[in-house]
Amino acid sequence: MKQLFLLLLLLSTINFSTAVAQSEIGENRAFFLGVTGGLLSSEHTGGGVPHDTGYLRTVSGRELGCSAGIVAEQSLNRWLGINGRLQYRSMPGVIYQAPPGEQLLLPDSRPISIDTVTTTAVQYSNLGVEIQAVAYPIEFLEMGRLLCGIGSSISTPITAARTRYRGGLSYPSRTPLEDAAAASAENGNRATLGSNEAISGLQQFCVEIVGSLGVELKFGNIYLVPQAAYNHALTNLTSRTEDNGWKIHSLAFRVDCRMKL
Repeated sequence: MKQLFLLLLLLSTINFSTAVAQSEIGENRAFFLGVTGGLLSSEHTGGGVPHDTGYLRTVSGRELGCSAGIVAEQSLNRWLGINGRLQYRSMPGVIYQAPPGEQLLLPDSRPISIDTVTTTAVQYSNLGVEIQAVAYPIEFLEMGRLLCGIGSSISTPITAARTRYRGGLSYPSRTPLEDAAAASAENGNRATLGSNEAISGLQQFCVEIVGSLGVELKFGNIYLVPQAAYNHALTNLTSRTEDNGWKIHSLAFRVDCRMKL
């Protein structure tokens, strides 16, 4: 089965490479310019847990943000192009930290976990430039094409602050830590440790690897490109030793609206 899959992959690659080779570089060259926007789900990993506190449990929750900017693309031929975008991104996050917790087995109940949880709510936004090499390997009649892209992004922070609070929790042992912490926050059973604290030691530039998959839809001279894009951070959010490992990864669902010039 594995050999069959590899054979099909090889044949598909050869077929695509042959099509690209048969298409002259100057054929179907065009420049596109437009706007882009969408929603993104961000996850903050690390979050300032020192290496010598390995006894802590750390859970990263996903928060919803948004993106907006301008996008441009230079097609090289019918199949390939270079895509670039300048965009603002809001990338909030939440991080829960707790010790292993004590479990109490009561006579008439399930095991209970008792934790003291520190919750960090992060507000973060940046301005970034993203460059991708894009391919259009499959066409859908004459109005649509599959889009695949891979590239990198570099961004600089605009806002960065965090609010920290701590609360005692008592919940069934199989309840996810983040669910229990969220419930505690809603009930107001918490002590605020810091409100809207500026995050110090921010890196001036953060680098990410980007991959995208979508569909290009043609409506006359207007092109709509709904797509999903995953950004994997390579650099830490800050340069502080105690924040080592604090990175932001995101999954975006965005739509480009561009015009052929």
